[in-house]
Amino acid sequence: MIQFENDTMRLTDLTPQQANEVLCKQMEATWNQCDETEILKLFESDAKWKHMNRHYTGLDEIREFLETRSRYFLHYQIQVLSWISQGPKVSATLESKWQSSKTGQWYRSSGMAVATLSENQRLKRLDTLSHGKIVYPGVC
Repeated sequence: MIQFENDTMRLTDLTPQQANEVLCKQMEATWNQCDETEILKLFESDAKWKHMNRHYTGLDEIREFLETRSRYFLHYQIQVLSWISQGPKVSATLESKWQSSKTGQWYRSSGMAVATLSENQRLKRLDTLSHGKIVYPGVC
């Protein structure tokens, strides 16, 4: 999943903290492409995602959720505000913004994500929680 500009540096050359920072930045950039195919590459084939009170298991269910979500949340973007890691777990606070496909209104929300990474540095489990949305006047 991680690609460096030259082949002399590998993820294993980094400290666990540095490696997780690289992963957080790469995941944020991938998510912000709004391309479900690319986002799915972040997950293991048997990944589990708990979003609020909904549970998704495996790439097919996660794909369906992402496709449904992208029809409502236009121009969806996230920003990782802070993160901390311990072993294969990474916890992050996030801010997201999107435009409603139904009303055209822009929104911002904040939330938390806790990810458990596999040995392949892909998402094995993802738990996300939103803290509500705020109407954002105008274009974000």
